Amino acid sequence: MARVNSKERDAYQEKVHHLLQQLATQNVAPNTNNNQFLEKIALKMGKKYVFADTAQIKYITSSSYYAEIFMQDGKKHVYRSSMAALLEKLNPNRFLRINRSTIVAIPEIKEVISEGLGDYSITMKDRTAFNVTKNYRQAFLKIMGIKS
Repeated sequence: MARVNSKERDAYQEKVHHLLQQLATQNVAPNTNNNQFLEKIALKMGKKYVFADTAQIKYITSSSYYAEIFMQDGKKHVYRSSMAALLEKLNPNRFLRINRSTIVAIPEIKEVISEGLGDYSITMKDRTAFNVTKNYRQAFLKIMGIKS
């Protein structure tokens, strides 16, 4: 009995050791998608591309297969990308998705309004208003420090 238990324990420890090695290797390996976010975004304007600083983005709205990027200087640019793909490229400490068709720059949020019955909306510094939908509400409230 002791010999069987010893063999099972050794096999178990070997599996755990192997899994820990795999996890360590995955954490050390460079991962360009998760750790590097866009600082500039290439926006097509006619026949040329302009590089806009992502820190200048106020908010992004979805328009069919395109994203409309609204800048602090009042300009609007069209970018061919899905909202999910674009959000992966943006710094999550600065950008937050609040509904299916809107990503906002957190520093550009002026106020959060409780509409009652658990509904919320936000007003941006430029007075643009957006609804926070239920699929994104909990993460939004947590990041904004409203609820834990």
